[in-house]
Amino acid sequence: PTRALRGAVTRSPNAALVDGLLQAVESPTDQQGLAAAVEIMGWRREKASVPALLSLLDADRSPRVRKAVVAALGRIGDARAQDVLLAHIGDSDLGEEAAIALLLLGDRRGVDYHAQCLAAGTELDAAPGEIVGRYGGPAYLLLLRGTAEGQGTKALGALQGLGYLGDPRGVPSLLGAMSARNRSVTAVAAGALEMITGHREDLDQPGLHALWEKYWEDNETRFQDGVRYRDGRVMGLELLVEKLGDDDGLVRRGAYDELVISTGCNLPFDADGPWRVQLAHRAAWKKWIRTHKEAFSQGDWWFNGSSIG
Repeated sequence: PTRALRGAVTRSPNAALVDGLLQAVESPTDQQGLAAAVEIMGWRREKASVPALLSLLDADRSPRVRKAVVAALGRIGDARAQDVLLAHIGDSDLGEEAAIALLLLGDRRGVDYHAQCLAAGTELDAAPGEIVGRYGGPAYLLLLRGTAEGQGTKALGALQGLGYLGDPRGVPSLLGAMSARNRSVTAVAAGALEMITGHREDLDQPGLHALWEKYWEDNETRFQDGVRYRDGRVMGLELLVEKLGDDDGLVRRGAYDELVISTGCNLPFDADGPWRVQLAHRAAWKKWIRTHKEAFSQGDWWFNGSSIG
């Protein structure tokens, strides 16, 4: 019910409602209501709220509110937020969110900072490897492979990052992790392998490592080094648009972020909206991709409309 109510407010054209939300952000009294108002401002892309959001980020607010502010600033897409977000990129509570927000603003420095933390072994967030793999491009393949051979949450994030990276050259590291006795490691590695190959094995099967080794031995020639794959298919923008129709809301929102970050285009998508609204938004994305198809070669990595492969 709460999400449905927020969605209704997000989509409302009522000017008085927007004014009330702005007042709630500019003169906050309730922390829980403030976080909800900030989130809605982000989804509505209300640029008028940017000054108030920037002041909230530097104020003594709860982690929930500050994370909502960072996410909203990324979605609104106002360049005034860049310097403030960069100032918080090393914050242990906000580092991941700030990196994504900067990416949505067309700024790669957040990802590069996370990569530097991985290389230096610096403690930051739980899994910066996922961000580096998803948005950093193949230049970070060796870094992810090296980090995946370590221990702890950084290694788990790097394994997941190899899955999002989608380069078959990361598969040997994932297969190596399948021999670990730690179930969390094998589960993350198996998920990353599935993300690249589209093939799935039951985690509870005996001899899971051997099953994946056999699969790769039989299918390795289907995958070309230096080409990006997702779900066993050569990665393309069309695949991300398909994921906008996924049953899982988290998948839909993640695919939308990837589309915006990859293309630099900020066409709307209401991940929790009415089905017909989502269909219309997906149709608009499909039309845009057909028009710009030649600029985005299949199997490549992109950022803000340019190749980083």
